[in-house]
Amino acid sequence: MDDKPCAFCSTTANITGEHLFSDWINKILGLRKKNKVFLVTEFGLDGKPVRSYPSAKLNLKVPVVCDKCNNGWMSDIENNRAKPAMADLILSDEGKLLTPENIESIAVFAFKCLAIGDYSLETGVREETIISQSVRDEFKKSLSLPPGFQLWLAAFQEEGHGIFQGMYHTPPAESDRRFEFYALTFGSGFFLCQALFGRSLSSFPRPFSGVRQGPAWNKFAIPVWPASGTHVLWPPKKPLTVDMARRIFPHRWNRIYV
Repeated sequence: MDDKPCAFCSTTANITGEHLFSDWINKILGLRKKNKVFLVTEFGLDGKPVRSYPSAKLNLKVPVVCDKCNNGWMSDIENNRAKPAMADLILSDEGKLLTPENIESIAVFAFKCLAIGDYSLETGVREETIISQSVRDEFKKSLSLPPGFQLWLAAFQEEGHGIFQGMYHTPPAESDRRFEFYALTFGSGFFLCQALFGRSLSSFPRPFSGVRQGPAWNKFAIPVWPASGTHVLWPPKKPLTVDMARRIFPHRWNRIYV
């Protein structure tokens, strides 16, 4: 099968492999892990594991962006926003006060990952992505975060793990709130986050107003986007075990709060 056009500019020329885990994350984790290996587990869209295998680093790539985007504005996000805001969170679970600027930088990085995850579906899984081409175009142009985007910050209980797991959610047909959304659980080291983008279904005129986590999750995940404009203390009160991060956290939207 031919590579897809670039997710952000639609060119079919010079399509490159985009790291699901950024190369700078691999480098700083590699310094900590030394000769140890990661156990990589791939999940299907239903959240069930597909296969597991050892790997010297988190080096998963998908061919969905062009060389110009990958080494241009996307590289700027990694170097100028994500790395300065996230490196300490990946390497240590010591408390850190995140500024509104830190939070926006993490959110921009998270939306980039979310759009890549949504776009990199295998042909035939869905008829269309949830994040439209026009939304991706505007993000590339301005790095503005669209309505319908939400972000929560969490933490791993221990370092040495990574997760990049996306799932689609649609409320039951009898629900009076007709929308769908894609949620991506992403993390490495101690850092963990969950990003979400939703939209109303075409036959339902009410706009998607977002979802809210159940009260029991408030001690595990901090809502940071849409932004409140205030500082946020990370990590949350309770870190997630690896088992919770892989089996429960990605599935928590099976029960919807609106």
